Amino acid sequence: MRWKIFCKQKKTLFLIAGIVLFWSFMSYKLVLQEYYPDKSSVVESSYKQTLADIKTEQKTTMGIYYGITSKTKIGYMQTTFHPREDGTFDLDTSCRFTLPITSMFLWDQLKSLFNVESDTIKKFEISLSSNVYVGPDYQVKEISLFLKSSFLDLACNGKIRGNKLSLEILKNGEKISQAITIPVDTMVSNPIGFSGKYSNLSIGKKIQTKWFDPITQGFRTTESVVKGRSDLLWHGKKIPVYIIQTSFSGLKTTSWVDEKGEIYQYQFSFLMFIKEPQNRKI
Repeated sequence: MRWKIFCKQKKTLFLIAGIVLFWSFMSYKLVLQEYYPDKSSVVESSYKQTLADIKTEQKTTMGIYYGITSKTKIGYMQTTFHPREDGTFDLDTSCRFTLPITSMFLWDQLKSLFNVESDTIKKFEISLSSNVYVGPDYQVKEISLFLKSSFLDLACNGKIRGNKLSLEILKNGEKISQAITIPVDTMVSNPIGFSGKYSNLSIGKKIQTKWFDPITQGFRTTESVVKGRSDLLWHGKKIPVYIIQTSFSGLKTTSWVDEKGEIYQYQFSFLMFIKEPQNRKI
């Protein structure tokens, strides 16, 4: 009888010990994931992540604000994803903002962002529109961009055949023709902000993206890292978000992205982009 009781107690102790061990292991994994994320998880980004699930036109408007603690609205950026019946896509971006130049630091940031070579100016104004035509294989097929600003007037149009981009450029009245090799899965950037969508996010995930900039006719690779999770107060609503930091050309940006991959807020140095509610006039 005592032996049976002892065995029963021993089984109970083993069960309790197993539960404690399992709980400790899971707690360890959660702490490890939260504070010491897996840096080996690296994925290559492309238009497929943004466009694969789009069946109808999607339009996103972001207000552009200057300042960190006290924000002043200076303009907007609007992006439209339009799927065609043949399985191809149009990506349209329009942007307009005006910003007084109040310091040399601010001007240095703008020069780095827009590849400006001129001396300082008193007011920075920009109007930009672009179209990227993406094929059913999620590769860029055509590019057009029009930029009018305080320092530069630029128009460019290009078509890609194979991996060769033939680009016609009109820069401050000067005509330029270029032939450029475009690597597979390259996306077209604009100097304002990332107009895409993230997918399958998790803490510690790294995302590498290849970009072509039609303004500078140059390439760059950005690396984005999912740093953690938080709650974002967006127009009175609390949105669970991932915090993503991106590095490129010595600069850093921060994005607040919901669980579906939608960007609700985006910060670059002195500029803050905040998603506008649908149907709000710009």
